Amino acid sequence: MPFPDGDDDGYVDFDEARRSLFNLRRVDFEKYDLDGDGVLDRGEFAGLNDFHMLTTRDR
Repeated sequence: MPFPDGDDDGYVDFDEARRSLFNLRRVDFEKYDLDGDGVLDRGEFAGLNDFHMLTTRDR
């Protein structure tokens, strides 16, 4: 999946992530925000994307 950085600031906030990850929960987003800054860098987003794909593929 491409990095969904809609405003091209180098990070993905919850709204940007939610537009690309169907039914994303804030609690899951926050779990992958490892430094707690409210946004995900590419590495953090990759972890969230993998988790989301595994937990939603059978829905």
